[in-house]
Amino acid sequence: MQTLSITTYFEQVIEVLGRSPLFHGLDRESLEAVAERAELLRYGHDDALARQDAPSDAFLLLVEGGATVVLDGGESESLDGGPPLVLARISPPASIGEMGVLLQRPRSASVYADGGAIVLRFSAHEFHAMLLAHPYFGLVMCRTLAERLFAASRRIPLPELGDVVAAPSAEARGLLPVDFQIRHRVVPLDLADDTVRIGCVDALDPEVLERIRRQLPGLKVRLAAITADYFEATMRGAGGAGFESTPGRGELDALLDLGGSRLETVLRRMVAEGASELHLAAGQIARWRIDGALIPLTDSGPLGPEEVFDLVLGLVPRPALLAGFEDAHTFELTHEISDVARFRIRLSRDTRGVGATVRSIPLRVPTASQLGVPPALVALTGRPRGLILVSGPRGSGRSTTLAALVDHINRSRPVHVVTLEDPVGYVHESDRALVVQREIGPHADDLADALAAVRRDEPDVVVIGDLDEPGAPAALELASTGPLVLAGLPAENAVDAVERLLAMFDGDDRPAAARALSRCLLGVSAQVLVHRKGGGSVAVFEHLIADAAVSEALAAEQLDRLAAGRQTTLESRLAERAARGTIGPEDARRAAPDPAAFDDAAEP
Repeated sequence: MQTLSITTYFEQVIEVLGRSPLFHGLDRESLEAVAERAELLRYGHDDALARQDAPSDAFLLLVEGGATVVLDGGESESLDGGPPLVLARISPPASIGEMGVLLQRPRSASVYADGGAIVLRFSAHEFHAMLLAHPYFGLVMCRTLAERLFAASRRIPLPELGDVVAAPSAEARGLLPVDFQIRHRVVPLDLADDTVRIGCVDALDPEVLERIRRQLPGLKVRLAAITADYFEATMRGAGGAGFESTPGRGELDALLDLGGSRLETVLRRMVAEGASELHLAAGQIARWRIDGALIPLTDSGPLGPEEVFDLVLGLVPRPALLAGFEDAHTFELTHEISDVARFRIRLSRDTRGVGATVRSIPLRVPTASQLGVPPALVALTGRPRGLILVSGPRGSGRSTTLAALVDHINRSRPVHVVTLEDPVGYVHESDRALVVQREIGPHADDLADALAAVRRDEPDVVVIGDLDEPGAPAALELASTGPLVLAGLPAENAVDAVERLLAMFDGDDRPAAARALSRCLLGVSAQVLVHRKGGGSVAVFEHLIADAAVSEALAAEQLDRLAAGRQTTLESRLAERAARGTIGPEDARRAAPDPAAFDDAAEP
């Protein structure tokens, strides 16, 4: 620790004080008076700014650098001899210890400088003196505490645990990323049918519950109270699945470096915070999306013109990246962090340089029943040949539905499955089936080439992530003469999906394509994703099973007759869900492809 001259850093100190919620609204003169009451200290990497269980004799304000908050034992018997639990990483203008000073209680956690930090230190005496000298500071402090109390009052109360879970099952533990569990002090306890029980140390904010539900599509979430000791023992491995990724105190820098990949560090933080997307743009501060809102990462500066490109290069071999990106100026790839998540990364160029959009993909594949996929459609996956179309607009979850159907085949049939994706999303471990996953780009130039090659492998099932125009003829031929084919296709409803497929064929080829489709089409699903009341999302489906009437209409290219063949419609299913109270009527109507048809279906 080194004492610095406040004069040298004066403007930086005033700027940080002005951004702190504790001093919000104080004028320049008052902020200068506040700064004179503090001492400015520099801490080296891994130096302790505060130690767990030590007296709260001062509070600190981060001016520069960052810090890591951990539970590392102190005098707590529950952590004695165990590895530390990393709770959070903080950056300017975060404050440390003001609650302990007010309540005169020992510090509840340790805080260590992350790569070095500069902080303002206010002694307990100076803290109380500020309350007397600056009445407005006292008012701001009251408002800050009131906001925290209000946030706590909105938290969801937790029922008692009931039966003690000695060791959470491995299946349950894997439902949420370890980083997320540690960040929010939650742990999945058990999984029964479509319900997962989540143990929580603290009452949850509604926003955190929403993030949990978003990572567990198709599952009902029940909450239960657990003790901090139980949580800590579980994370360390005393209660079952171990927490091998948390190092000892002397190895904390290894955790923060995470193998030297700066982007991987951010991706871990992304999952821990429950962010669904990360946006990196040249010349701008990184932002991630949490609960629908884009939030800037204020502890990072604007990115350079090629910095995003260099960050992504840390995750993949240079030739694989350059081959696609330098020619097309866009490139998609996936990256997996073990026990955390998979990430879909899309690189692109704009006027300022290289940017990227990153989306997280859960490691767990939801089942078809959890998603609510129509059983009649699931039953079609047992057929030896034919074509199943899985459709829906962008962002409707059709890739997740395809993955759930593959999972069903994988667990129920001893067959050879090949998936063709751009890029690979969910990863399937072979069970009863042999599942091989190929990626367009690294493993084939395009979908047409991939389909030509896959025929020679004699698969029983071929899964196409996104069917495109160049690949449509080969996909239709394959479904007509060989294996079962499942294909994703963007479309508003089941009939639109069939029309979109036939539109991929030129005028002269279309009649033959329609006849081929009439012989091989098994069924079509269409889906939309709707906000669920109480949090999370629910997929709503319509489906069309290709009976004799549908086949006859296809062969005659009388597509207007297909609508009558639908076993249900999105509008009617949305109206049913709204009537049951699962989704709101406004959300349901907004999701309906035909709002007028929804109004008719919703009439009593």
